[in-house]
Amino acid sequence: SFYGLEFYVDSNCLIPRPETELLVEEVLAEAKTGQKVLDIGTGSGAIAIAVAKNANVEVLAIDISQSALNIASKNAKNNDVKIDFLQSDIFDNLEKQKFDIIVSNPPYIPTADISALDSTVKDFEPHTALDGGDDGLAFYRRIVGELKDYLKIGGFVFFEIGIGQENDISKMFDSNYEFSFIKDYAGINRIIKARRLL
Repeated sequence: SFYGLEFYVDSNCLIPRPETELLVEEVLAEAKTGQKVLDIGTGSGAIAIAVAKNANVEVLAIDISQSALNIASKNAKNNDVKIDFLQSDIFDNLEKQKFDIIVSNPPYIPTADISALDSTVKDFEPHTALDGGDDGLAFYRRIVGELKDYLKIGGFVFFEIGIGQENDISKMFDSNYEFSFIKDYAGINRIIKARRLL
């Protein structure tokens, strides 16, 4: 269960977490009718489907894993929403197009920390959906580095982030962006919201 909807999950995707519902809430607060939304690393499709179910927007959901996309497509059908799905390693297979909102809950656990995770996570959830590289920030760097090609001026990007990552991630945004943080239920900075100014 996620954001009042039911999702099928298996070992090909992460189990949606309650904290990620906050990410959906923040996206919905800014989403306007007819806008284009991109969900990067959709996994089970939880974020994309929850947004599409609650806002009149066009949603494109991408993932490097075709197995995850198959699950997300099944979940979209079960929840009666229309979403376009595309297999892509971040922006690699995406035609040059601009979005009003880009949202992602990317892998953000440093590689060395995965072995210390609870067995319910490390033994059953795909490591490609957990491993954020040496410092856990690899995917944020790649996405922010190419944002100008895919995010409209005035558009928003929303990330779920790991504990203590806010300073490093905020430094990736140049002066063309303004950003803020949203805390989770435990008072931890869990979401970064950035708006493109120029």
